[in-house]
Amino acid sequence: MKHNKRFAAILSLTLAFTMVFSSVGVNAAAKKLTLKASSTTVTVGKTVKIKASTKVTWKTSNKKIATVSSNGVVKGKSEGTVKITATSKANKKLKKTIRIKVVAKTVPTPDPDPAPNPDPAPTPDPTPDPDPAPTTDGLVVNQAAKTVSLECTATDKANTRLAILHNFIMNEKAKEANKGLFTTKVTTDDFYNAIESVAGKNMWNDKAGVIFSDTESIDDQVAKEFGNANFAKFEVSVTVDGKTYPLAEIIKSVMYNRTYYSGSFDVAFAGNLETQRADKTGCITCLGSCYQGITACNYTPNKVHYMPNKTILAPGKTVTVTYKLK
Repeated sequence: MKHNKRFAAILSLTLAFTMVFSSVGVNAAAKKLTLKASSTTVTVGKTVKIKASTKVTWKTSNKKIATVSSNGVVKGKSEGTVKITATSKANKKLKKTIRIKVVAKTVPTPDPDPAPNPDPAPTPDPTPDPDPAPTTDGLVVNQAAKTVSLECTATDKANTRLAILHNFIMNEKAKEANKGLFTTKVTTDDFYNAIESVAGKNMWNDKAGVIFSDTESIDDQVAKEFGNANFAKFEVSVTVDGKTYPLAEIIKSVMYNRTYYSGSFDVAFAGNLETQRADKTGCITCLGSCYQGITACNYTPNKVHYMPNKTILAPGKTVTVTYKLK
């Protein structure tokens, strides 16, 4: 009987020590939270990444100065300093704060005007270049104006009652030609070469097989340090019956998952030529961020939907879409 009591006492002490040291280990782990930022200074319009040592939620002290994503990507909005706070998901009392300074974009100082030549020799007025002639497929490149123009035809989706899934202009012979608002005779290779002749090799992606989720954008990929952050951008306009409209007037109700998007809908030189050659979807331009389109809007999610402006467009209408380098 005494032997049993002594064994029970030893067992109780062992369990007590085990629980105490386990609790200490858990509490110690829950109290560790460190933050590391790629930089504590960010330019307006640019991003920096903050990494946490454990899973956290993020919060900014002032969204007008800088925002922070669920992945810890901070984007500068206006000049100032904000506190970015990380809260441990395992221990809500465990928080860590880091200060991020947002600075204005630098504007290069212009060179001083050179001293005037006292007796400048007169030079004849240069003869203006004639307007470039369109190719047989309706593709026009104007190097002086830094523009690329396409002749396109509005599809039946110009009169649709259902939202269009992110495709905007498609090659008319491609397997997904019926998915866009417009089709064109111009091939994706020819369009890529035309855009490159104006913008140089300043595309976001030149690798094959790149894929990202429906909710992500090209800007999100850049924030993850994938692709070229200094990609070229183009202002897009559409000429219908002799009148030119900015892209934002041709489309409306651009949205994804009940979130609406606005702005000029400028498109990035996304590149994606090798992926396009492999997939053969025919994507000339997408209004969502796209890993298949030669050009695509860089700030909207991949799978945005939109509606056409039926007061301007009609099925079968021939239009000219112009891309002007910004």
